[in-house]
Amino acid sequence: MKYVAGVDVGSTQTKAIIIDENKSIVGRALLDMETSMVTVAQDAFRAALDNAGIAEGDVVWVAGTGYGRYGKVEDFTMNDKCAAGTGRFLGAASYALEMPLAELGPLAMKSTNPVRITTTCTVFAESEIISHLAKGIPSEDVLMGVHQAIASRCVSLARRVGIESEVTFTGGVSRNVAMVKLIEELIGMRLNVSQDAHFCGALGAALFSHDRMFGAAAQPALAMAEEA
Repeated sequence: MKYVAGVDVGSTQTKAIIIDENKSIVGRALLDMETSMVTVAQDAFRAALDNAGIAEGDVVWVAGTGYGRYGKVEDFTMNDKCAAGTGRFLGAASYALEMPLAELGPLAMKSTNPVRITTTCTVFAESEIISHLAKGIPSEDVLMGVHQAIASRCVSLARRVGIESEVTFTGGVSRNVAMVKLIEELIGMRLNVSQDAHFCGALGAALFSHDRMFGAAAQPALAMAEEA
């Protein structure tokens, strides 16, 4: 059995997926971001190999996406005021509040009077958050302000590309209940969100690898390689 893999390097976490010739997921890994994108991509791939119980030599194709991407996509848009993604912006809030990322969404949902976050830069977000907290503003109101700022920016970017009748939310931030709720309110529809939405980028890269290796066009070359 031969395998292919996909690695998605995000702003706060890196995901890896390994699938077999039948497109079944056999291994996966989720690692926090490191200083080197190359290193964390390699570490995630090796962790997925361990999870699958296979050797590196069994994987015949690997594709990268996210910060480690090469190639083309149909259309996309990025935040033009700051290079950081939404995960990194929430990471700044997590650091300022000394709170795990997983707790940010539920706490923000308790807000009754959210503040307005004016900065669009992750570098200054932490300072603004600390400033609000120093004034005695409840953590939940500060957090909801952060979430509202991010949601508004995300929807604005989505509208540049075009919002269709059905929208799917992927990536690690899709696990944040407050972010899902705010985006749904802004676009006026329910979002498709999978329990494994944070792995979608890596799975897409793995499926791309599968098409390249096992697709119809690749079959003659693959057969010749096996005969050789």
